[in-house]
Amino acid sequence: MSTIVTPPRREPTSRPEPANERETRLATDKQTPARIHDPHQDHDHDDGRASLPQKIVVSIAVIGPFLGFVLAIVLAWQFAWISPLFLGMLIGGWLLTGLGITVGFHRMLTHRSFDTYDWVRLAWAGLGSLAIEGPPLAWCAVHRKHHQHSDQEGDPHSPHLHGSGWLNAVKGFWHAHTGWLFQKNWDEATISRYVPDLMNIRGMKTISRNYVWWILASLFIPAVLGGLLTLSWKGVLLGFLWGGLARIFLTHHVTWSVNSICHIFTPVTW
Repeated sequence: MSTIVTPPRREPTSRPEPANERETRLATDKQTPARIHDPHQDHDHDDGRASLPQKIVVSIAVIGPFLGFVLAIVLAWQFAWISPLFLGMLIGGWLLTGLGITVGFHRMLTHRSFDTYDWVRLAWAGLGSLAIEGPPLAWCAVHRKHHQHSDQEGDPHSPHLHGSGWLNAVKGFWHAHTGWLFQKNWDEATISRYVPDLMNIRGMKTISRNYVWWILASLFIPAVLGGLLTLSWKGVLLGFLWGGLARIFLTHHVTWSVNSICHIFTPVTW
């Protein structure tokens, strides 16, 4: 009499990972923070036209520092209203807030390249906020979106998506340097999609929600310092111009040049 042996049932060794679980896992993966969704998904199109209020705010943020820089140069040229104190405010403020962008917003928050104490993290985020390049959550969301679609459809500020020819090259340069600011790139949906991990960091939402106070501090701290150190209203004005508006102008265009000049004239894949 023979015995029928039934082979053991094989259980699947793994199950396909649901898309929503994959997005959550990738969003919290510190090694690849920029890739938070399947690259084969349809590109999101949050880079449409911005609202009129946003365009007005961005126009003030772009044109105001430029006018302040021009006025500072005119006063220095015509009346010699310049001194090492105010040049120090310009250079020192640029270094501090520039490090806030590169170390704080870029390496620490966007790419999660290192971790640190809460107070150090908030200090770097505060310095980056004083650069007046946007709240930390919005800045990091746009930058992660850029890396997700680098120089491809969906990249918020690529100079290479405007066709061939010198005229389109100029259009691409303008878009990458400044024009992209006037488009819808940092709404709540984009922030929630690209930086859910940063939204859980203590204090980061508070800094972003109160960003207007960082703008005022960035302008009025150097003005107050200029007045106190010179005991004059002229010192208040020059501190406001050199340590405030001119420094913001310099910081802005150094950062934006990475989007435009570096992407156009270097062969590196960003």
